[in-house]
Amino acid sequence: MAITNGYCTLDEIKSYQGIGDSDSDALLEQAVEAASRTIDDHCHRTFYQVTGARYFSPVHPTAIYIDDHTVITEIALDTAGDNTYATVVPTADYISTPRNHPLGAYTYTGVRILPTSTHAFARVLDYIRVTGTWGWSAIPDVIHQAALTLAAKIYHRKDAVFGVTGGDFTGDVMRITGIDGDVEEMLRAYVRVVEWVA
Repeated sequence: MAITNGYCTLDEIKSYQGIGDSDSDALLEQAVEAASRTIDDHCHRTFYQVTGARYFSPVHPTAIYIDDHTVITEIALDTAGDNTYATVVPTADYISTPRNHPLGAYTYTGVRILPTSTHAFARVLDYIRVTGTWGWSAIPDVIHQAALTLAAKIYHRKDAVFGVTGGDFTGDVMRITGIDGDVEEMLRAYVRVVEWVA
């Protein structure tokens, strides 16, 4: 299989594991894919980029929380309630937020209508269609390292019968459970819990 939207490459995980042959390439690719999607699920966001339209329901007349994005090409409103999204908000009427992102200029998570605009958001389900580039402009180094660490754990899970990966000097077994603690700590700042428009 090929890795789709992975946060590390096959060559990188092979180098990380000190693997020089191609015998385990398929298993390693599966591990990278699984690690990347586990990171997405844990963080409640995706770090790879896709383009297209998505739909949102506003909670404020001048601000919306939306998915991570780097570029917005169009905001259209369903003002007639007929699912046509015929009212296009001029690009000069809004900005992506937050302006000062705590994780760097990788992404934005909201949109704010400027005071000079004549447009406002009605609190209607799926009232807004946003077209743009979703995700992050680059995979953060921390996410890349977390993917390597987690992919290695997933790859070696095949050798851990019933989740047991061996024993220590006392003879006690060591059990693999849950997401790796180091990975969880690396991802802590990237978990999307509360979104602010600033």
